[in-house]
Amino acid sequence: MACLSPAPGVDDRELAAEAGALAAAGLPATAATNLGDLLTGAHPGRTDPATRSVYAPVGLPWQDLALSWLAHGQALKRGIGGRIDFLA
Repeated sequence: MACLSPAPGVDDRELAAEAGALAAAGLPATAATNLGDLLTGAHPGRTDPATRSVYAPVGLPWQDLALSWLAHGQALKRGIGGRIDFLA
């Protein structure tokens, strides 16, 4: 069983804590790392392939869509992930 990364990424740490996104995962507000720190390398993120990274977006839906589109594109390039037909 994979475990969660010790520092899930959020777009706004304070808002994620207030919205309960971290508490729902059993994590304290201080456990999260801002997404910008992960993207710039200021925080290493996953350091072991057995861990999972968690992105807990809170805020504007267009931000979620933009990030998911980038993640989807990278997954396709690397041949990872799976396809789900939501209309089937």
